Amino acid sequence: MIGGGYSYVSAPPAFSTDTKRLLVCTGTVVSVFSTSTALQVSTLEGHTALVTSVLVVPGNKALSFCWTASLDGTVRYWDCVAAELMKTIDVKMPIYSMVIPALLLGQTDLKMMPADAFAYLSVENTQVQENSGKDLRGQIRKCNLTESRLAGVVLAETRKPEVISISPSGKFFGIRNKRKLHIWKTPAKDSKLPVAKITLHHTRNFTLLAFHPTKRLVAAGDTSGRILIWRGFGNRTFSDGEKIVNRGLMNDEEEKPGTRGNDDADSCTTWHWHPMGINLLRFSSDGVYLYSGGKEGVLVDWQLDTGKKNFLPRIGSPLIYLTDSLDPTLSAISCADNQIHLLKMPSMEITKSISGIKLPFSSPEVYDGMCSKFSFDDTAGLVALHAENYRIQFYSLFDDREISEVQVCERNHQPGDEVSVIVTLVSLSGDGSMMSTVEVNLPEDGIGGLVCLKFWASDSQNKNFNLSTIVYEPHRDAGISAVAFHPTRQMVVSSSYGGDFKIWVCSDEIPQKQDALQHSGWMCHAVGSYKKKPMTTAAFSADGSVLALAAETVITLWDPDNNMLVAVLGEMQMPILTLSFAGEYLLSISRGSKPQLSVWSMSKLSESWSYKLDIEDVTCAKDSSSFAVLALLPKSSNEPIFQGRDGLILLFNATDPVPLAMWSVRKAKGGGLAFLKGNSPSFQHQSIFGGKSPQALLAYINADHEYILFDPYGNDASELSLTRTKDHISADETAQFGYASIYGELPQFEMKTDQNLFAPYAPSQWPWETIFSGSSSHNLLPLPKLCLEFMESLLERRTTTVEYVGVGDSNTSQLFYYFVESQRSPAEDPLMLWFTGGPGCSVLSAFFYESGPLSFTYVDYNGSLPSLHLNPYAWTQGLNIIYVDSPVGTGFSYSTTQEGYYIDDEDAVDQSVQFLRKWLMAHPQFLNNILYIGGDSYSGIPLPIIVQQLYDGNNAGVEPYLNLRGYILGNPKTDDFIDVNSVNPFAHRLTLISDELYESTKESCGGDYVNVDDNNTVCVTDLGAIDQYYNYVILGVWANDHAVRKALNVSENSIGVWKRCNMSIAYTKTVTSSVEYHKNLSDTNLRALIYSGDHDMSVPHIGTQEWIRYLNLANSEIWRPWYVDGQVAGYSEKFSSNDYNLQYATVKARTTPLGAGHVAPEYKAKEYYAMIDRWLAYYPL
Repeated sequence: MIGGGYSYVSAPPAFSTDTKRLLVCTGTVVSVFSTSTALQVSTLEGHTALVTSVLVVPGNKALSFCWTASLDGTVRYWDCVAAELMKTIDVKMPIYSMVIPALLLGQTDLKMMPADAFAYLSVENTQVQENSGKDLRGQIRKCNLTESRLAGVVLAETRKPEVISISPSGKFFGIRNKRKLHIWKTPAKDSKLPVAKITLHHTRNFTLLAFHPTKRLVAAGDTSGRILIWRGFGNRTFSDGEKIVNRGLMNDEEEKPGTRGNDDADSCTTWHWHPMGINLLRFSSDGVYLYSGGKEGVLVDWQLDTGKKNFLPRIGSPLIYLTDSLDPTLSAISCADNQIHLLKMPSMEITKSISGIKLPFSSPEVYDGMCSKFSFDDTAGLVALHAENYRIQFYSLFDDREISEVQVCERNHQPGDEVSVIVTLVSLSGDGSMMSTVEVNLPEDGIGGLVCLKFWASDSQNKNFNLSTIVYEPHRDAGISAVAFHPTRQMVVSSSYGGDFKIWVCSDEIPQKQDALQHSGWMCHAVGSYKKKPMTTAAFSADGSVLALAAETVITLWDPDNNMLVAVLGEMQMPILTLSFAGEYLLSISRGSKPQLSVWSMSKLSESWSYKLDIEDVTCAKDSSSFAVLALLPKSSNEPIFQGRDGLILLFNATDPVPLAMWSVRKAKGGGLAFLKGNSPSFQHQSIFGGKSPQALLAYINADHEYILFDPYGNDASELSLTRTKDHISADETAQFGYASIYGELPQFEMKTDQNLFAPYAPSQWPWETIFSGSSSHNLLPLPKLCLEFMESLLERRTTTVEYVGVGDSNTSQLFYYFVESQRSPAEDPLMLWFTGGPGCSVLSAFFYESGPLSFTYVDYNGSLPSLHLNPYAWTQGLNIIYVDSPVGTGFSYSTTQEGYYIDDEDAVDQSVQFLRKWLMAHPQFLNNILYIGGDSYSGIPLPIIVQQLYDGNNAGVEPYLNLRGYILGNPKTDDFIDVNSVNPFAHRLTLISDELYESTKESCGGDYVNVDDNNTVCVTDLGAIDQYYNYVILGVWANDHAVRKALNVSENSIGVWKRCNMSIAYTKTVTSSVEYHKNLSDTNLRALIYSGDHDMSVPHIGTQEWIRYLNLANSEIWRPWYVDGQVAGYSEKFSSNDYNLQYATVKARTTPLGAGHVAPEYKAKEYYAMIDRWLAYYPL
C-alpha cells in the first residue's frame, strides 16, 4: 500500500548541518529531500500523528541529528543519516510547537544533550473541554529532555495552542496571544529564579513575531498587514544580573515613542505595505534586513535602519515560512500552494522547487459542487486536479511528486484578488494524451458568464499539454455539466444544463477529400436533446458503442455514431449527477434529499439493484464488472466503531448487491476514487506488493488531497499497511472480504493508530445493512437456506399456486402471482385479488407481513437458518387470496421485451383487469365466488379504476361475468395533494414533531408541503427532518435464495436481484387523484372498506377522511369505537348512498420508527384479522 499527497508546509522545514538535506514535516513523518535535486531521499518514521516541529542539532557536518514533536504527544530524537529513532519522550498532550534554546546557545555536542537541557512546548490541555467556561486549552510548558519529563511549571495559558518563536541566539522566546506578545528570557542553566516574562500590547490581533539575531529587537505582524518593531525590549525586566529593575521608575511616554502603556521597550516603529495579514516575518542572518510576506505572495526585503524595501518577484502563492541554513547563500521559502522553493541568497533566485500535491481551495459559492474534483490517467498513475491560479496540476500517485502544470487560463491572478474565472471541469482521454477543460468567466453585475470549452493535446509523457481548440459558448448561454471522452477514438461529448448535448470530433476523425485542406482541431459532429430536459451528466461504454446521458432524472442511451436515441431507462426521484459503465452494467448516482446508487443491466435494460446511499464518487474497473463507491455516512452515524470517520469505500461486483469488501475513511466529503493499472510500466513499486504488480490498484484521495493506493483484491488491503515510496508503515488493522465481511460477527474493533489524523484509510467490519438503512440492529442475518420440507409441510393445509399469467400485447408482460385457498371452505368463501403499493412493491411483503398464511420467526433468532410459522391471524382462514406482483417489474414479474417495462397507471390498470379475467378463465371453479379487489398504499390510485372497469365490463356484458361485490383499501394513496399535505399537520397533532419544527415548516413552505421549491432550502431542510423509511432485510434474503426461487417456480433469468420495493421501475404516474373514481363507484351497489393505521405518517388518516367527506355520502353510522377482546381496537364510521355503502375504520397501530402504522396489519395483525373477518361476514365492526 502506498500513501502520499501530504502537506509540505504544515510546519517550518529545517536544513541539515551540511545543508545538503532539507527536513520537511509531511503528515506523520519527516521527509528528507536533497537540496541539489529536490527529490525525496529518506523518511523518519515513528510518529502516529501530525509532526509539528523538526529541529536540527548543530554539530559535525558528517553527522546529523534532530528533534521532532508531534500531535501524538511525543518528542523524539533521531539519527537523520541512519534514519534511526534514538529516544522518545511522551508528554501525553498534543504538541503544536517546540523550541530548544540549547541548540542555539551552543550547549550541544555531536550526539548527547547536556545535563538539564530543556525544550519549551506549546501543548493542548485536552482535559479542558471546548466551549467550557474556562476554555484555555493552550499551554506553554517546559520539558526536561535529559530526564524525559515535563517540568511542573506552566508558563502561560491561551485559548488555543500558539506557535513559539525563538531568537536566533536562543536567549529569548515568545508567542502571540491576540493583541499581546508574551516574551520570555531563557534562564541560565544554573538559575533558580522563575522564567522572566514581559508583555507587549497592540490595538489589533497579532499574527506572528520574529527576533533579531543579535539585538534586543522584536518584530511582529498583525492582521491588517502592519509590521511593528520594538527596540530595546525587556531592558528593565531582563537585566543581566539577578536584580529586576522596578517598572514604575520609567514611565515617561516621551522616552518610549510608539510604545503603549508601561510596555518594557525603548520604542516601537510601524511599517505598512502589505494589504492583508502578515504570514511570514524573519530577520536576515546578519540582522541587516527584515523579510516579510503575506497572502499577496510577495517577499518584501526591508532595510532595517532606513525602512527602504525591495521585492522578490511575485511567486504567485501566499508565503508562509522563510528558513535559513548554515550556508548564508541558501534559504528556503514555503508557500501556501504546497511548494518549498530553494533560494540563492542574497539575490533570492529560485534554484529548485519541492512541489507537493496542490491543496484544496474554495470556489465561488454559486459553483460549489458543480466543479469536478479530479480526473485520472489510470495507466500513468496520474491525477489532474485544480490549482488556485487557473492551473491544472498533474501529480504522480505512483511517485508522490508533481509531473507538470498546465496554465488553463492566461490571467494575472494574484492571491487575494477576487476570482473572476473558474475552471469547472477537467476531463482526460483514456490514454491520457488529450484533455478537455471548461472555464467560466463569472458574471459581473449580472452581465457576462461566458463559458469556454478547450481541447488540449499532450506531446510527451511529461504531460506538457498544448492548446488545440477553443470553443466559446458551446451550448449558447448554458453551463456545461459534463465532458466525457470516447474510450478509443478522438471523440468527446459535452452535456449542458440548457437541455442539449454535443458530440465533438477531432479533424483526424473526419475523412478528408483528396483536395481538402488538412487542419488540426475539434468540431461539432452532432447535437441532441431529450424533451428539452437539462442534460446533467454523460458517459461512454467501455467499447464506445453506447453513449449514456442523464436527462435530469432519466437515463437516455444513444448511438454516438448515428446520434440516434436507443432506449430510455426508468426515472429517478432526484437528478442524476454521475453515470459510469462497469462491464455490461451502467451505474447512476443521484444526490440531494433522496440520494440513490442504481445498477442497471444493459442486456435487460432494467435496474438490477439499488441503494439509498449518498455517493461522493464512483470508479469502475475497465476490464471487469467491478466498481467502487465512496459513500458518505449520515451525520447521525455516531457509532463508536466509525471513530470519527465520515465515509465508506465499498467494493462491488455489479452482478451482486452484496459488497466484496469495505473500508471506513476520513475526510470523504470532497474525496475521490479511481482504479489504476498496477501492471503499468509507470508503476515501479512491485516490492511493496510481494514483488508482483497487481492487476489493479484502487486510489483514494481525501478532501485534503492525501491519498492511498492499494490492491483491493490482495492481502495488503486486509492487512492495511501503509507504505511510502521507499518505506513501510504497518498498522494493526485487518479487513474481511466477501461473505464474511458482510454477515460475519461484529468483533471488538480496535484501531491502534486511530490518533493518526492523516491515516485516511481504515477497514470497516461494520455490517453493511445498518450503514445503508441507518438502523442500529445488531442481530444481522446470515444468508439463509430455505427449508423446503418445512415450508411444504405448512402448505399442506391448503392449496397454493405460484405461476405466471401473460398480459399485454403478445403476453410479453408476465405477472407473477401467489394463490392461497381458504382454509375454511374455498368453494364458498370470497375471492380477493390483492395488490401492494409502491408502485413496485412486491406482494411477498403482504404475504409474510400482513395477511398471508406464513410468517418469519424472529424470537430467539440466532443468525442461523430462519424458521417459518403459521400466521394465526391469516386472512386466508376464510378468504381465497390471489397475491399478484403488479405492475410489471415488481417482485418476480417481468417483461420479455424492453418496451414492456414502460407503463403508466392506465397500463397497469388494463393489465390487472386482463390478469384477473384470464386467471378466472383458467380457474372457473371460482367464478361464482364473491369477488373483492383489495390493496394498500399506492394501490389506492389504480384500484378504484380497476373496480370501475370490472363493474362497467359486467354491465357491458364482457365475459366472464364477475361476481364483484366490493373493494378494500388500506392506508390508501388517493390524492397527491391531500395525502402529502396532511403529513406535517398530522405529525404535529401527534406531537411527533416539535411546535418549533412544525411552525418553521408551515412558515417556510407556506402551508404547501407538496409543491416545494428546491431552492427553498429552509423548507427542504425542515421536511427532511420528518422523513421515515423501512427495512425488511430477511425477506430480501429469503426471496433471493436460489432454492426459494426454484420452489416458487420463478422463471430463470427473468429478473436479477429481487427487491421488496423496486422504486426504479420504468413507471409513469399519470393519475394524481382517484377521488373521482370513488365518486363514480358511490353510484353503484358495491361496498367498500377503507382502513387506516392511526399512526400512519405516510398517508395520514386525516387526509383519507378529507377525501371521504368530499364524496358527500350520508353518515349512516356515527364515529364510534370498535373492540377486540374488550379493548378499543380503533374507531369506525359508516357512509352510504342508495345501495352503496362505505365503512371507514381506524386501527390503533403501534407507533414504530419503521413505518409508524403505514403497513398497519404488520403491527396489529389480530385487530385487522377481526376487522376483515367481520366485514366480509357483514357483521358490524
